[in-house]
Formats: sequence, C-alpha cells, structure tokens
Amino acid sequence: MAALVHHSAGHNPALWHRHDVQPMRNLTKRVRHPEAGLLSFDSTHMWFGRRSETRLTTFVPADDETERKLRLHNA
Repeated sequence: MAALVHHSAGHNPALWHRHDVQPMRNLTKRVRHPEAGLLSFDSTHMWFGRRSETRLTTFVPADDETERKLRLHNA
C-alpha cells in the first residue's frame, strides 16, 4: 500500500499534501419509515474488482433502537 501511495503522490503531490485524496467512507443513513419511525443504518460498500464499477452495499442497524424496531416490524 505504501508503494502505491508513494507512486501516486508522484503524479500529483499537491492533492496528497492537502488530503484531498481520501478513501470512500462508510456512512450512517437515516430513513423515516411510515410505521416504524426513524431508522438508522450503517452502510458498507464492497467492490467486485479493482476496476469494477459494480459494488454491493449492505445496511445494518446502527443502533439498538433501530434493531428493536426491525425485529418488531418483522415479527
């Protein structure tokens, strides 16, 4: 990884020094469900290859309240 960063920094070192180049971060998404109310999910992205534009996004409950609401709704 360090070799890749070093190689890439040589192409445009200003971007690396300003920290404009950053990995995609996982996010918390909030959804208002008509029956369950506010639900919070952590999302994770997984790509299917180095140069693939295809990705799989997973959503898991971000807190105990969301998990409880999902269990009640699916019971």
